[in-house]
Amino acid sequence: MLLLDIILYSIAFVWFVLLIAGFIAAVDAVIFDCKEYMNNRRKNKSKPYREWEVIIKKVFCELPIYNELHGPYDLDDVKEHFGLKEPDVEWYTINEKKGGNQ
Repeated sequence: MLLLDIILYSIAFVWFVLLIAGFIAAVDAVIFDCKEYMNNRRKNKSKPYREWEVIIKKVFCELPIYNELHGPYDLDDVKEHFGLKEPDVEWYTINEKKGGNQ
């Protein structure tokens, strides 16, 4: 009976330690994401606000897809955001809308 109690308490202790470690890892991930978000936000403050129109024709779609993107993005950011360098993109056009300053 004593051996069974020791085993059960050991399992409960290990479970509790793993639970606490998982909680700490989750909190650490949230803090890291917040820091990364704030760093990106500070970095993007120097870029002007722009409005983009993007038309994408993918290989397996019959019709092109019309998208818009608003914010402090330059041309490379727009290409990365929509994945325009991927092999399934047949063609695309990007136009900056006029009057996008805020």
